[in-house]
Amino acid sequence: SMGKTIKGTLALSTGGTLLAFGALGTGAAQAAAMPATVYVSPAGSAHAAGTSCATASFTSINAAIAAVTPGGTVVACRGTYREDADASKPLTLRGENAVINAAGQPGVVPGAGGNAVTVLAPQVTVEGLKVENGSGDGILVVGDHARVTGNTAVHNGSTGIDLNGTQGSVAAGNTADYNQGGGFYIADDAGPTAHNTVTGNVAYDNPGGCGFILASHSAAGVYDNTVSDNHAIDNGTDPQSPGSGIILASDVANGAVYDNTVEGNVTSGNGLSGITLHAHLPGQHMNGNVITGN
Repeated sequence: SMGKTIKGTLALSTGGTLLAFGALGTGAAQAAAMPATVYVSPAGSAHAAGTSCATASFTSINAAIAAVTPGGTVVACRGTYREDADASKPLTLRGENAVINAAGQPGVVPGAGGNAVTVLAPQVTVEGLKVENGSGDGILVVGDHARVTGNTAVHNGSTGIDLNGTQGSVAAGNTADYNQGGGFYIADDAGPTAHNTVTGNVAYDNPGGCGFILASHSAAGVYDNTVSDNHAIDNGTDPQSPGSGIILASDVANGAVYDNTVEGNVTSGNGLSGITLHAHLPGQHMNGNVITGN
């Protein structure tokens, strides 16, 4: 469950599509013409007023993201969206009985694995969505200062919600069930992952991985994160890939998982320990973690 790579996704954040999205907002006149709130519906029409779910003018979440002003809101109305939504500018993506089904989606880079939602920009909020069937993660957060709240991630090929190379982000009140690689992932494949809060979430019955995974795969480090008041129930029950309720671990020399707080969590019925610390390679830094009141 720790052999993840997201290099393909990260290539985007240094150019290519990300810049193309940004170009949509160049010039004050263009920015002024971009709406602050955009509605998406499977029944939407380009000729509709675009002022409510009943008059949605977009049928694609990505098209709506491209059209909304930076810092604006995309409302995904009731229905199922078969795409990999990429939040490439600061915005709020809010679901109202909306499902993003990423089955068969290639992701931002072909072959990189489709995440139902990929957060590349800073200051993005993702709330109230059901995200399912991605070959990658349900929600992957690379951008800083994200808020991921009240979402449900199910049946994704990797983890439900993945904070990776992000700082100052919050994942609260989410549920991750039946994901192959685990529930919630806090890791440094994409750079330092620090000062994040993961609280009030539920990881249930993710068979091939742990409920909450704090994992260092580089020397960038996973540090000063708070994992509190979560429930990790019946994870890692696949005998071929058993997992813990919560794990702090590294599988590389000089890996760093340190100064994190794991507090007030409930773990039960997981394939391995409720809480596991695992380090055995040279130079690993796993000091200063506080595990209390679980």
